[in-house]
Amino acid sequence: MEATLPLPFLVSVAAPTGLAELEGLNREEVSILGTPFFEAQPQIAEKLSQFLGRHNHEFYAHMDVTSLDSPDEIVALLDRGTRRVFVTPETLSIYRIWRPSSSGDFVS
Repeated sequence: MEATLPLPFLVSVAAPTGLAELEGLNREEVSILGTPFFEAQPQIAEKLSQFLGRHNHEFYAHMDVTSLDSPDEIVALLDRGTRRVFVTPETLSIYRIWRPSSSGDFVS
């Protein structure tokens, strides 16, 4: 039986493989669904960036970056393959300098 999801279905992932004890879906199963949701923590931001650099072709990662303080860390995660980030409303104005171009790419 085939199921079609009308909206993006985000699968919450605790941390990339090797950074946490994972229960539930493995990486291949998550890649079938295609949209993992990570919570970025300052202590694992660099490891998340490395993980995305190796696996960003397998899925469209979404990330809660509300606990990261540096806009540079968040931009680095986007550069490494994170497709969408979630920030707090209070910090949204910091990111207004980046805007989408007519091609959909972001320019500053």
